[in-house]
Amino acid sequence: HGDLQMDWNKSPAEVRLSMTIPDFVPERNGYRQLTLPRWEALTAPLTTAGHVRKTPLERIRSRETALHYNIIYPAAWTLLPERDFSGGDDFSRVSVKYSAATDGKGNNRLQIDAKEELAAGILPPEDYGKLIRLQRQLSDPSMPLILLKSLYL
Repeated sequence: HGDLQMDWNKSPAEVRLSMTIPDFVPERNGYRQLTLPRWEALTAPLTTAGHVRKTPLERIRSRETALHYNIIYPAAWTLLPERDFSGGDDFSRVSVKYSAATDGKGNNRLQIDAKEELAAGILPPEDYGKLIRLQRQLSDPSMPLILLKSLYL
């Protein structure tokens, strides 16, 4: 089942989707793999037009995007590995924090909080490479990938 909640009275607006899908991530050879949904909400705003820029890049508005994931999985599985990430500068900053714990019911709970802050302003051409590196790091296929390993291998 799924539950969609929207709150347009906040700034920024908030959209929440909660889903429970039993056996959503099938097991293969003692591993389970899940790609986090909506990861492109972080990567798309950082998309660059090219590798070199001769003129400053102007961002007219600031923008903040936050993705929060709560994943519950059996205690017989372990997360490989937790990958906290922090990158960028005052113009474009991204952080991804992983927090794993047991829930007292025989399950593990993984919480992932990803936040992107894009400031309004002007990026000089000599700093354009920093934006490209940040975009490449976030677009790496392993970034939104969650890998679980069975403890009984």
